[in-house]
Amino acid sequence: MRIAELEHFWQKFIQGDQEAFGSIYEISRPILTFYCLGILKEVHQAENCASEALIKTYHLEDPGKVKDIESWLFTVARNLCISHLRKVKRHQTALKVLKEKEVVHEEPLISQKFEESSIEAFIANILDEEEEQIWKLHSEGYDNNEIAIRLGMNKKTVANNKSKIRSLLKARFKKYLKSREY
Repeated sequence: MRIAELEHFWQKFIQGDQEAFGSIYEISRPILTFYCLGILKEVHQAENCASEALIKTYHLEDPGKVKDIESWLFTVARNLCISHLRKVKRHQTALKVLKEKEVVHEEPLISQKFEESSIEAFIANILDEEEEQIWKLHSEGYDNNEIAIRLGMNKKTVANNKSKIRSLLKARFKKYLKSREY
């Protein structure tokens, strides 16, 4: 990383120059992505974690508290990678338990993809655009605060909307499943 440049632009950002963050992003993103790739071994997810680390940094309430921007960015990126790995491990563990109980049966990949796209289409027909954005981010593992930041909403509003969406989807899925019973 070009540390002197990074520190220069960080000082400008702290002083209120919002455009300086564009330079911070350009300098930091490639090396953060590479760093995350070393942890995650997945290009797409590494890019997401690197970008998310930069987004979190941009939205800091008091950026002046960050004395070493380089260390800060790598720490945030590392924590995001660890969170992602934990989430993946939880999903794998849950799937393993369900398979052991014979609740989940292996299906051909094409069938699984078809079902995923059908479910996404089903959800898209039920929810309005804002609700769909909230649900998609929720499904990707973002918490209420992160969703609120991304969509420019209040955290409490996001929580309330998620609850409403959950109830709506649950009711529609029940109705759909009843209609398919013989």
